[in-house]
Amino acid sequence: SLPIQFLFILLEWRQAFTIFVPIWVFLVLPMTLVIIGETQGFLRAWSTIGWAIITTVYSLGHLAYLLVLPVQTNPTVGGSGLFLFLVGLAQLNHTAQYAFGRIFPNPRLSLKVSQTRNWASLLGSILVTIPVAWLVAPWLTPFTRLEGIVMGVIIAVGAFIGYIILSAIKHDLQVRDRGSMTPGQGGVLNRIDTFIYTAPLFYYLTLQLYF
Repeated sequence: SLPIQFLFILLEWRQAFTIFVPIWVFLVLPMTLVIIGETQGFLRAWSTIGWAIITTVYSLGHLAYLLVLPVQTNPTVGGSGLFLFLVGLAQLNHTAQYAFGRIFPNPRLSLKVSQTRNWASLLGSILVTIPVAWLVAPWLTPFTRLEGIVMGVIIAVGAFIGYIILSAIKHDLQVRDRGSMTPGQGGVLNRIDTFIYTAPLFYYLTLQLYF
């Protein structure tokens, strides 16, 4: 499914890109499991593979599609500006949430799925995001400063939700992400999770506003 999805991106077939993965996950994938006789643990296998496809191929596909959006969507610097705005703020939020979670480790604020994320992480990352989004939005995006702030808050909340949901999935599957990309903050999976919700949200809101 990954090569096909990214082929749609290269060809700029937006409608095919939008519907291909949902059809694959909810129709082709379960039918394939049934045909090959994998009925033992069917629901868990389907949901596990489906979640993997949705969180990687589908969500990250929206991130890639920003790069091929028509120039008129963002006359300032094109799709690359939107891409940099989203990636920069999402990664800033990842670091800010980790930092505030360490600075304010109040048990009453903690979430069971993560030792480094709590409600202080969310509020702190939003406060960090607002001035940065206000500053860079006119340079990288077609957004007004107010729209940039709103998008920044959406990115902060989406990144937080993506992190804790993927943490819950990894906890259920007993997966430990111990990469060395950023010491103390996990590995590649801990960077991908910030885009599970932010990439689709940002992509469709941008299209709604400017396309």
